[in-house]
Formats: sequence, C-alpha cells, structure tokens
Amino acid sequence: VLEHEMARVWRLHVPTEAGIALAHSIDVLMRQGYVHRNPARATTWRCIYAQDSADEFCPVQLAACVMGLSGAGKTSALERALRLKPQVVVHEQFPHLKGPVRQLLWLKVDVPGSGRIVDLVESLARASDAALGSNYTAKVLSGRSRRGAAMAHEWLAQMACHFPGLIVLD
Repeated sequence: VLEHEMARVWRLHVPTEAGIALAHSIDVLMRQGYVHRNPARATTWRCIYAQDSADEFCPVQLAACVMGLSGAGKTSALERALRLKPQVVVHEQFPHLKGPVRQLLWLKVDVPGSGRIVDLVESLARASDAALGSNYTAKVLSGRSRRGAAMAHEWLAQMACHFPGLIVLD
C-alpha cells in the first residue's frame, strides 16, 4: 500500500514563479476582457449584433503571447493555469436572454500543422462543441463555400452569445 501512495508523489506539481505569473496573467486577461462586455448593457448587445465590427462602441480585445524554448513546459503551465477556472459556467438567468446560458470562459486548441484558417476554425468549432455540448461545427462547416474568413466570422458570431473569456491557440 505504501508503494502505491508513494507513486502518487509523481503527480505532485509545485508551480514555478513563471507558472504563477502565467496563471495571474490569464486571470487578468479574462477579467479585463469582460469589463467592457457587461451583458446588462445595451452597448454590449449592439456590439455583438453589429454588422460592422469597427463600430466605436466595440472594445478591442486583449491579447498575450507565451514564448520559450521547445519542451520548457509552456503548454503544461498554460493547461494547469486554465484548469484553475471552469471551462463553462451555466447561468440559469442571463440579462436579455431567455433560459440558461452556457458561458465559455476559456477554449484551448492546437494550431493545425497545415496553417490554414479553414482547419483552425474547424478545430475551434469542434472544441467549442465539446465544451458547450453544442453543434456549431455543422453550422460552420455547412452552407457557403469553405472560405476561411467566412467560416471564422460564422464561428465568432455563434460564440458571441457565449461570452468567451479567453481563446488559446497553442
């Protein structure tokens, strides 16, 4: 029995200073990203449903980059930091919407090796479906031609009402 308990030590993770800083940065990015997207305000909904995303009331989203040597643990640290928060929060009541709303706090996908936007959007749609229990992939991949920009716009339009907090491209 002691041998089995000792084997659990291998799963112990003591975060580094850089790992703690990364988790803090993710928290700040998510919280600050929501400051200007209050669902109780009409401007938020005008921005979500705006035809022209350059409207003056649509805030610019924050971005960050994690860099380092290959194999240094960037992905592991990122995944640990993300797991500190639930991926999806279900709100039974949500301003200006009926019924429960599934809020997507974070989404992480690996960038496809092909480098094609079509493949990236497909990965994003599949990952969001897995997280939300939705079927956006079928909507995004069907219909019009499979042009990357059109697919990305369709996916973003579908995600807007789920108020994504952070999208990680690894």
